[in-house]
Amino acid sequence: GGFTVELSPATGGVVDTAAAKLADFGPVELPSLLSSLASLGVSDERLLRASADRLPDLLPDMNGRALAEFSAALAAAELWLPVALEQISDEAAEKLSFLRVADSLVLLAALAQLRWDRPPATPMLASRLAEFAPKLTAVQLGVALRALSRLPLAAACERGAAQRSLLQAVATVRLPGERSAPLGAADAAALAELCGALRHLRAEPPPRLVAHLAAVLP
Repeated sequence: GGFTVELSPATGGVVDTAAAKLADFGPVELPSLLSSLASLGVSDERLLRASADRLPDLLPDMNGRALAEFSAALAAAELWLPVALEQISDEAAEKLSFLRVADSLVLLAALAQLRWDRPPATPMLASRLAEFAPKLTAVQLGVALRALSRLPLAAACERGAAQRSLLQAVATVRLPGERSAPLGAADAAALAELCGALRHLRAEPPPRLVAHLAAVLP
């Protein structure tokens, strides 16, 4: 897979400069650059492949955010680089106790997008998120559960305990649009993501969610 979008002259210049000076970017700067480009809709396969070649040198000093940004850039490009994905996921597993919840979520979602479901990383990331399930927002729960629907090994870890913890949290989480009317576009999208994740997992939506949907949807 993988693709290169049509670049504007300005953006194309940034990509060309970055590719030429790739060796100058450090373990935090390079993932940040790739993430910034991805947020602009720029996924340059040549730059991503060259960046992936640098991973063995950068990984020891990459923090959780850098790992998350790099994996998210690959996912945004739908670029299947098994060696890079294995390196990133192994490093994430080693640094799991240092990962912020937000970074764990981005990592799991990116690996799910690319259907990379390998132990120990994906089951460990799922368990890590399950530890914090009661504190996750509805948006985060939707992303986590949607990821698990694409990662059977992660979903099955600890006999499904991580998935059960996340599903139980849906019953008590503050739901998008619960205290605001009418329902905004962002809240509607968050509810759709959450309901879609439950449907993919064939999980029964809690009665509170069903009642909320009936109240806010036309």
